[in-house]
Amino acid sequence: MPFPITAKISNEVCLEVEKLAKSILKSWEKSPVADTAKEEKLIDKFIYSLYDLTSGEINIIERLIV
Repeated sequence: MPFPITAKISNEVCLEVEKLAKSILKSWEKSPVADTAKEEKLIDKFIYSLYDLTSGEINIIERLIV
């Protein structure tokens, strides 16, 4: 069952996530072991805000994906 998105996605947010994703892909093309943690964290923050997650929920997710 999919989780509903509680926020509307602005064009600005879509463009920023797309820009970050492209940056990650370019980095990986140059080096498969490139450090893209900063960009990935920013995308995570956008996703967390889309689902209106609390800090407690975010902590649970981040502990599970480490």
